[in-house]
This record gives sequence, structure tokens and C-alpha cells, in this order.
Amino acid sequence: MKQKKTGKPEKGAIEIIEEATMLLRCLPAEIHVLYYIGSLPFILALLYFWADMSRGAWAHQYLGRAAFLLTAAYVWMKCWQAAYCAQIRAHLLGEANPQWTWRKVLRLVTVQTALQPISFIVLPLSSIIILPFGWAYAFFHNVSVCGSGQTSDIREVYRDAGRQAGLFAAQNHIFIIIYCLCGIFVFLNLGMMIYLLPKLLSMFLGIETMFSRTSWGMFNTTLLMSTLGLSYLGMNPLAKAVYALRCFYGESLRSGADLKVELKKMTVTANITAAVILLGLLSLSFTGQTAAAENDPAAGDRSSEIVIPVADLNRSIDEVISKREYSWRMPREKTIQKEKGVVEQFFSGLVDTASGWLKPVKKWIKSAVDWLVKKMAGWIKAPSTGGTPSTGTWIQSMRVALLVLIAAAVAILIFVLWRVIKTYRREQAVTAAQPATSAPDILRDETLADELPADRWLKLAEDLMRQGDLRSALRAFYLASLSHLARHNVIAIARFKSNREYERELYRRAHHAPDLLAAFSGNMKIYEGIWYGRHTVTDETVRIFRDNQTRIMTIANKL
Repeated sequence: MKQKKTGKPEKGAIEIIEEATMLLRCLPAEIHVLYYIGSLPFILALLYFWADMSRGAWAHQYLGRAAFLLTAAYVWMKCWQAAYCAQIRAHLLGEANPQWTWRKVLRLVTVQTALQPISFIVLPLSSIIILPFGWAYAFFHNVSVCGSGQTSDIREVYRDAGRQAGLFAAQNHIFIIIYCLCGIFVFLNLGMMIYLLPKLLSMFLGIETMFSRTSWGMFNTTLLMSTLGLSYLGMNPLAKAVYALRCFYGESLRSGADLKVELKKMTVTANITAAVILLGLLSLSFTGQTAAAENDPAAGDRSSEIVIPVADLNRSIDEVISKREYSWRMPREKTIQKEKGVVEQFFSGLVDTASGWLKPVKKWIKSAVDWLVKKMAGWIKAPSTGGTPSTGTWIQSMRVALLVLIAAAVAILIFVLWRVIKTYRREQAVTAAQPATSAPDILRDETLADELPADRWLKLAEDLMRQGDLRSALRAFYLASLSHLARHNVIAIARFKSNREYERELYRRAHHAPDLLAAFSGNMKIYEGIWYGRHTVTDETVRIFRDNQTRIMTIANKL
């Protein structure tokens, strides 16, 4: 512990990190689940937003809606992180888990929504000036700790978070430096793992993926954001624990909360120690009295005068030993009990809940069946009073015949339903077994060249030409060239790639075949002018395109 001139105790940065790490290890698993319930949706939404806005052709049309949903996911994350910090605080104080009410949740959402989004402006500006960054970074973490629903006064939470951020400045800045260095190493390790995983799958298991064929295709901003997201999910709980400890020790300077926690632990230890000492003194006293009685004949004579029944003595001993204050001294029973994990507890809880719901249903079904059987038995039974015996027998026969007809109708209905379901499943199986017979939609921009081999694309192009759809035929010819080049490992088909990226990839891999490059570039210009522009398709255009197509496939076969 260091001592500042102000008299405030300050722990070192390494010490607070070790304490936070131990705190995270001691927390129950369900507390960590709170953090990832809030953080995972935001990270996934951010990755989707980043990929869609950087690659989508119509991203500008729904940019506002996507940004609003991303903001809602960010507020969702900060609210759950505040609940996570509240659980950490309760664990530090040795209190029970906080009880959440609608009013408390509303206060938490209000505070987090009002203060946390400001970090997107304050943190970049403070990082430019450098010096206030440590205070700003600690402030927004402290908002998660102080704004956990205890109050809805935003100014009060602002003052508390700012006051806590101003304490232990050296510890805070050293921690941020260590945290950033560790984050860089975590980021590099995750990036190397993601980069090497497709190669390892291809090398050891023979699983070929798009990334194992084109390693450079992985180097894009989406991979960068994915690695940053995984690094954040792995490192941020440590920061939350560190700033929860800093707020705890900062509040203890005024309230003495840390001393109260230590005294509570000492009280429990002192009670156990006092109980052990008292039992030791009692045993020594009992031993001394027994020895004195053995040495004193008179006492032995007096004790012989008092006779206690053995049954009463054993019962009294059992009653005393079974009391709670003495039961902890009894030998522990060896019971082998397998603890359930979090997942097993979750599914066992689901099974128990479903069983509880089904019990009334089963009871109702059993009651209905018993009632039906009882009614049918009374209905079939011949009437015992009124009418002649022959009339009762005739009525009973008619009822039995009617029941037989009803049972036959039910059996026929079940048989018909079974045949219909069987026929439907057979048709579904035939449809699923022949998915390749239908050609992909040539008009969809999402259609990829690797959905059909080159010869199938060429056949489709010929069919479209016979139908007079020259524009679609030109696209089929272009997809045939891409499919053929991908088959010869000259390019790799990917949904995120543009035609210019295919051209650059072709220039990298087939730079020794200038005729191939010229033919592909010519066809690409024709295709983009017609498919994405307003150029008119003529027979001469189709002829030039087909000649280039033939040249591309011929040269690719020789590579």
C-alpha cells in the first residue's frame, strides 16, 4: 500500500489488477452471464452494421434505421453492464444479490441512456489532448458502477462518478497503460488464431474453405472488427471489476465500507474461535470433575446413591448432541453428490417446469377418459327397469352396433390421415432430393458464379439467347467465365467481392497470361455497362463477348 500526502490509502495498479482477477474468478457463473447477455447482442449488431454499411449497395437507404437499432443495442449493453457491476458490488460488500424492481430498472435505464452515449464524443476528444483521457475513461466506467438504479438523479450519478474518477490518479493511468498493452497482445493472438484456423482445418482435416484458398481475402475491415469485438468481450470484464474495486475503496474513504466488511469476517472467525475454546474448557472441566470423583471415596459413595436409568441418559445425550450449536462438531457424512453445471441446471429446470405444466393436462386427460369409459359402460348396459327383457336386449344391441360403427369411422379417418401425411412426406423427400434441377435466378445480384458449373451456365445462356433475353444471356456467359476461372484456382468466388476485385486477383495470379487479362477486362467492361448501366445489347456485342469468353476458357485450361 502506498500513502499519499492527503492521507488517502492507494493500492498499486498491479495489486488492484490481481485483486480484480481474483474477484472475477470467485464470482458465480450466473453473474458473468449477465455481462454477456448485454454485450453479445451489441457486438453482433456492430459487426453486421459495419459489414453492411461498408459493402451493401443500398446501405444509404436504411442507414438511419440501422444506426438507431445499433444505438438501442449499445444502451442495452450498458444497462446490463451496470447490472453486472451491481452484482460485483454486492459480492464485495458481502450482501445478498440486489433485488430488481421496475422502478429500479427504470432508474438504471434513465441514467445509462443519459450519460453513456456521451463517451463517443468525450473519449476521442480526450485522447487527442492525452491528459484528460484517464479521467474520462474512468468516469464512464464509474457511471456503470454508480448508476446501477439506486437513484434517478443524473447529476448525483455524474458527481459520484467524477469524484471517484479523480481518486488514485497514478493507479488509474498505470492500469490503463497495462490494460492497453494486454489488449494489444490479446488482439494479435486472436487475429493470428482466426487467420491460421482455416489453414489448420485444411491441413489436418482436409476441410477446404474460401479463406484457405485465398488467404488475402481475410484481410478486410470485417475481420478487423470481429477481432476487436472478441478482444473487447475477453478484456472488458477485467476493467469493470477494476473500476468496481476503485469505487468501493473510494467510497470506503468516507463510509468505512472496507472496514465493515473486514469486521464482519473477523466477527465470524471470532465466533468460531470462541466456540472452540468454550468446548475445550468444558471438556477440561468435565475431565477434572471425573478425576476428583475417582480420587474421593465419599464422592463415589454419594454418586452411587443417585441412579439414572440408562435409557433416560441416552435420550438426554442424543437430544443435547442433536442441537445446532453442537452439530458442527459431529463427523461429516461422506456423501457423493455430483454438482450440476450451469447448462445442466438450465435444462433440468426446463424439464421440471414442463413436467409441472403437463401434470394438470395428464390429470385432465385421465379424468376425461375415465368419464367417457364410465358413460359408455352405462350406455351399453341394458336397462334394469321398465320395458320387457327383449326390448332391453334390442336397445343394448343397437348401442353396441352404433359404437362399432363409430370406432370403424375413427379408424378409417386415422388411416386416411396417415396416407395423406405419408404422401406429403414422400413428395417433400423427392423435392429435397432434387434441389440441383432448378437453375438459380439469373436476375438476382446475390446469385454467385459457383452455384453452377461453367457448362451449366453456358447451356443456360444458350437457352436465354433462344428466348431473346440477350441481357440475361450475357450475365450467364459472364458467370460461366468466373466459374471456370474459380475451378482452375485462378480466382476465388466470394459474395463480398466486386468485379474489380476479381480483376485485381486475376492480375495477381495470372500476370503471365496477358491475353487472358485483356479478354477478361474487355468482357467485364461490356458486362458492367449492360448489367449495371443502360447500354443496349446487340448481336455484335454478344458475338464479341462470346469470343472473349471462349478465349478465357481456352487460356484457363492451359494454366
